[in-house]
Amino acid sequence: MHTMDYEKLATQRCELVKYPELWQFDLLTPQKLSQYAKDMGFPVFNVGIITNLWRVGLLRSDLISARSKIEMPSLELVSEENGLFTYCDKRRVEHHAQGYGGTLARKEPELDSMELLFHPFRLYVLYHIDRVFRSNSSSIQYLLDPEGLIVLARHNIEFLNKWTSGEEFSERFEHWNRTAELAIVFEPTTYMTIFHEIRWRYPDTEDTLEAKLAKRRGKVRQFIFEVSEIQINEIRAELCRNAEFLDQNKLVHVLLRLMSRHERLKMRSALGACMQFLCMAEIIRRAAEDALVKNLPEEDEMGFGQWMDGARKSIYGTERILDASRESCRDFLTSMGLDYGVKVRCYVEGETELGALASAVGDAGGTEFVNLRGQVLEKRGKGLSFAVALKNDMKSHTFSVVVLDQDREDHVRALKKAAKVDTFFGRFFISSPDFEFANFTVSELVDVLTDLAEQGNVLIPARARIMQLVASARSGKEFFDLLKKNGLQEICKSETWGVALMNYALQRTELPQDHKRSGETRPVIEVARLLVIAREAGYLRSLDKYRVDPETGKLLEK
Repeated sequence: MHTMDYEKLATQRCELVKYPELWQFDLLTPQKLSQYAKDMGFPVFNVGIITNLWRVGLLRSDLISARSKIEMPSLELVSEENGLFTYCDKRRVEHHAQGYGGTLARKEPELDSMELLFHPFRLYVLYHIDRVFRSNSSSIQYLLDPEGLIVLARHNIEFLNKWTSGEEFSERFEHWNRTAELAIVFEPTTYMTIFHEIRWRYPDTEDTLEAKLAKRRGKVRQFIFEVSEIQINEIRAELCRNAEFLDQNKLVHVLLRLMSRHERLKMRSALGACMQFLCMAEIIRRAAEDALVKNLPEEDEMGFGQWMDGARKSIYGTERILDASRESCRDFLTSMGLDYGVKVRCYVEGETELGALASAVGDAGGTEFVNLRGQVLEKRGKGLSFAVALKNDMKSHTFSVVVLDQDREDHVRALKKAAKVDTFFGRFFISSPDFEFANFTVSELVDVLTDLAEQGNVLIPARARIMQLVASARSGKEFFDLLKKNGLQEICKSETWGVALMNYALQRTELPQDHKRSGETRPVIEVARLLVIAREAGYLRSLDKYRVDPETGKLLEK
């Protein structure tokens, strides 16, 4: 166990006692620390016990104030203003040759003249007090053998008498207090990096507090230069292991740490304490990274177990999830089924395609549809061009799925160029000659038409007659032009028409034998399946593994 220089750490603590407004967490009175400990799953620490733990020196305070001067060894006077004396608690954990048994029950002078304040990170010391002094007897020992409880109690007392009277006991408690203090010292300058906000109190303003923190940051950097990277990582690893002792769900920890500050700090019980320990480890890491100008392992790498090469990127989509962009975090959250922001943007060329695909994918979120005929895309130079829209999708880690008719040469050309120069990622489908005839035969279109007319109580000629009228059609446009020419304009290309086509395709997913590509899956079914899969896929993982064929639009392994 490496122990950092006590005096240098104490100097940093005294400077913060002089400027307590720099702390972003509120300091807690013994009453509030007691309630905080109970909230975090340690109900044994009432106000009296916390005060007595401070008296015997197992728990240091982070700021002490009094209306009269205090004569107590190792309480260093930091400031005196308007009759208020402020002290830094520099006491060390003492070695008691007789042990610590019964020390909290001894009568001590009253502390009415002073106020003790503790940083919430002192929870780490309370956790170890609860852990090392907790009885290790089985919950069913009494039911098995009542006399065994007495035997176990005697063994426990003998062990604690021996351990607390040794040098190791005071060294361990000194180490746990210093670990908490390291995070407490670094907290003001790293809080903003972790929680993305800063708090200031009157008479400070945001600007004046930023100036103080900038000055403070320089002193923190100087201090870190005198602490070895090995020490920093050992302390962080211990914090992370202790967090895992409380709760072993490491993946859940990562998910929770991506939450907003307000929600994350509302966690209670063992999970709340776990989050606090990981926060301490991250605060120490962020301060060290700032000073050393290098990345250190993130907290999920520091606990129990080891990551295989590439495993974090496989799960998170990035090697550093806590430093990742909003898009990368969203990508990870979506893969866990927790985020339904826009993950896939599907570009279509009309109401028919929009109705068909939107009805198949559903409204569970994650997919946004863009109707190119209804958007100001690449229209006389106004608005956002199609090519730029595709490029922006890549920047925001959004899959692009494009369904175009072959005759739209402008969009097809822009699309293939974007795929060729790697400013497009996803899939594209070129319908030949158009959406209807790439997916259905004339006979099938007539079947859909008659079913739709029947549902809407629309009077139309018999199916055989309609087949005669549209038999020569070679595209969806020709199909509806022939219907209109013969006075059948009640049903036309629309979202309703698209929904009807998709319902038909879902019941018959393969192209019929009289289609030129018979036996294959209908392209519209393939697109719909892709949209569903893409919502759950990891963008960065897919980008690393695949590339888009600029001619076919298919994804090929790199």
